[in-house]
Amino acid sequence: MKVGTERIRKIVLSLGNFSRHDPDESKPVDIHQGIDSTLLILQHRLKATA
Repeated sequence: MKVGTERIRKIVLSLGNFSRHDPDESKPVDIHQGIDSTLLILQHRLKATA
């Protein structure tokens, strides 16, 4: 249960970072954070196919 809640917390933080994107404004981003967020969201699918 603790692992599940931590995963949900990280997903919510990742979605919050994604939702703050303003298409009219250009700003630097951390590509590693974007990749980490994507992997976190898809982690259960990657484990299922392994």
